[in-house]
Amino acid sequence: MATEARTNLLKRVEADVERAVQIIEKARAENAGDTVVSAIPTCQGLAFLFVSKLGLGVGMDSGHGFVIKRRPADEADEAKEGKPESSWSAPLFFQVSSTGFGLTVGYTEMDSVVVLETTQSVNRFLEKQIEMGAGATATLGPLGEALPGNMQVLGGDPMADKTRIFSLVSGGLQLDLSIKGLVTEVWPLLNEAAYGSRQAAKPHGILNGDVDPPACMQQLYAALAQ
Repeated sequence: MATEARTNLLKRVEADVERAVQIIEKARAENAGDTVVSAIPTCQGLAFLFVSKLGLGVGMDSGHGFVIKRRPADEADEAKEGKPESSWSAPLFFQVSSTGFGLTVGYTEMDSVVVLETTQSVNRFLEKQIEMGAGATATLGPLGEALPGNMQVLGGDPMADKTRIFSLVSGGLQLDLSIKGLVTEVWPLLNEAAYGSRQAAKPHGILNGDVDPPACMQQLYAALAQ
């Protein structure tokens, strides 16, 4: 990978981590309760999505995100006083796309955190997945407006948990009465840029602790530990 291209991708990683921290801080400030904050100490993973939504009749979403997985602390660390009982994996980066059929008008940008309460839910991000949903939403977004919601996966084995979402609308106006298929798929290029090589950027290894996280992730880990 060319040096300039890798540098640009790493800048994206840093910007996304900052946005993820803002979501967590806003969730706490909004006292989101069961939506996010109270679930962080016990959930098995968190997925952060940064999505642009555009529609005029047929809605189209595009974006990207990353998922982190809770990992048990090493036995040696558990024996040390003051060490946490668990830690977070490095981020696995993915791309997001979808098409909605129905009445969709307008444009908006939305940053979200999805609470994943089971290991099965986290592992779904290791391969291409399609999430279907039907609903009616209207968003008029001053910067940082909070929109809680729910997401359900159809196709294959359903999620074993109730998935919780906390979203920030970062701009735009949209009316959405549609059925959508949200597709998430591992983003090999960004993972390779973050971890230095294709060999190091294997999805299972990233979530299982085989690689060190980018340095900028420390600010997100600190926010989650509060």
